[in-house]
Amino acid sequence: MKATQAQRAAQAAANATRPFRRRNLAVGAVLFGFVGSVYAYTILSVKQEDFSDVQPVLPTHGQKSR
Repeated sequence: MKATQAQRAAQAAANATRPFRRRNLAVGAVLFGFVGSVYAYTILSVKQEDFSDVQPVLPTHGQKSR
């Protein structure tokens, strides 16, 4: 079966990006790890905060809640 022009173009694009795949995956893994660690650090630091001195703001009878 003969390959169509679109199939040949797709194969050429796949071949052109092949050398960059490993580096792109490594950069993606590093970025994912960085974002995950910042998220985990933020959640852990907020859990340790003591919010007992903060008074909750509750809507009064005449106000609508947002």
